[in-house]
Amino acid sequence: MITQRGWAVIAAGLASLAVALFTLNLLFFVVAIVVLSIVISEILIFSVGTLRFRPTWFSASRLDPRDRIGSSGVAIYALTLTHLGRRGFWAEVYDTVPASFELLSGSPRIQTWWEPGTPLTLSYAVRPTFRGVFAVGPTVVVAHDPMGLAFRVTVVETRLAVTVAPPFPSTRVSQLGHWLTTRIHGSTMLRRRGYGTEFRSLRPYGPGDDVRSIAWKRSTPEELIVRESEQESREQFVVVLDASAAMASGPAGATAFDHAADAAGLLMAYVAHREDRLGLLVHSDHVLTWIPPGRGARHALSVAHALARVRPGSARFDLGGALRFLGTRVRGRTQVLAFSSLSEPLTSFPRDHAEFATHGHRLHLFVPRIPALYAAPEGRLGTAAVTEATRMEEARATVALSTVRRRGIPTFLYDQRGAATRLLTVYSRLRAWGVAW
Repeated sequence: MITQRGWAVIAAGLASLAVALFTLNLLFFVVAIVVLSIVISEILIFSVGTLRFRPTWFSASRLDPRDRIGSSGVAIYALTLTHLGRRGFWAEVYDTVPASFELLSGSPRIQTWWEPGTPLTLSYAVRPTFRGVFAVGPTVVVAHDPMGLAFRVTVVETRLAVTVAPPFPSTRVSQLGHWLTTRIHGSTMLRRRGYGTEFRSLRPYGPGDDVRSIAWKRSTPEELIVRESEQESREQFVVVLDASAAMASGPAGATAFDHAADAAGLLMAYVAHREDRLGLLVHSDHVLTWIPPGRGARHALSVAHALARVRPGSARFDLGGALRFLGTRVRGRTQVLAFSSLSEPLTSFPRDHAEFATHGHRLHLFVPRIPALYAAPEGRLGTAAVTEATRMEEARATVALSTVRRRGIPTFLYDQRGAATRLLTVYSRLRAWGVAW
C-alpha cells in the first residue's frame, strides 16, 4: 500500500524529528512535524478515497479479440476500460502479455489521470515466438496518490486464451511455390494422368500406352493418337511426430520438434480444402495425440490446435510402436510422413516395418541434423567442444540412418532452415509421381 518513496519520506521525517529532539533545535522540530503531517494526511486521504477499490469500479471489453495466431504471425489487441467510480485518480493500467510475445508497436501499458466515466484504450501489436496456448490478460489497474506515496491494486478479469498454432499457407506457401511442382513445371495441380473419365488432351501414341486409349477417328496409318484423361487421385497421409527428449534439441522456439510441428501444420492447412486426407500421430513410448485422417477446414483447425499444445517430453520414442499403432488404425494405402531424431535403438523396427509394409503403407522419414540446428559458437574452446559433440552425434546418426535406408525407406534431413520445404516437396512428388526421392 505504501510505496518506497512513502517509506523514505516517513523515515526522513522521523529522522529529522529525532535530530530535533536530540539537539533541541526548534526549526528541525517544526520541519519534521510538518513533513510527517503532510505525508500521513496524504496517505490517509488516499486510503479513504480508495477504500473499496475493486474490479467493480471498471467495465472492460476487448475489441475484435483474436484467439488463434500462426506462429511468427502478428496479432493486434485493443482493450477499452471505463472508470465507473465516483472519483478520479492517477492510474497505471497494463494488460498482461505473455513473455514469449514480442511487442511490435503500441504499448500494453498507460499512465494517466483517470476521470470517472472516461474510457481508456490500450492498443498494441505482438508477434508470438513459441507455439502453445497462452493467456492475454488479466488487466491490472494501479491507483496512485498524486505524490506517489501510496497505491492500491486491483485486477480486472479480461483474460483471453490464445492458441499459437503453426503458420498458415498464406504466409509461406507463396515462398515455396517453386518446390510444389508436378509433371507440369510450375503447377500445383493435384491430379495425375491416367485412364479416368475426364478428357485432358490428345498426344501421339508412345511405348507403354494402352491401346484402349487410341483415338481411332483422329489417328492416321502413319501416326496413332491417344486420348489422355485426368485420373482423380485421393491419397491418405499421416504425419507422425517423435515427442522424445531428443527432439527438443535446438534453440528455444526453433527446436527439431518446433520445425516438425510447423511443417506439419503448414501441410495440413495446405491440403485442408483439397481431396486428400491427412491425420496426425504424436508418439513417444505411447500415443500422446491421435487424430484420424480427414479433410476440410474443421479438421485442419483441430490439427492446428493439437499442434499448438504438443511438446516433447522425457520418454523415449518407439518408432516400431508407432507403426504397430497405425497398422491397427488406418485403412487403405497410407503414406506416413514421420519426423524422428532416430535417437532410440531400432531393435524391433525391421520386424514392425515389414509388417506395416505388407498392408501397402509407405514410410518416409524426416530426420533433424541436430548439430546444424545450433548457431556456430564463439571462442576456440566452445568450437572444440561443439566439434567433438558434432562428431559423436553424426556418427550415431549415420548408424541409425543406414539401418532405415537398408530397408529402402526414403529419408530426408533438415536443419535450422526448417522442414517445411522438405515436407511439401515430398508431398508434391507423392501426389504427382507416386514416389519421393
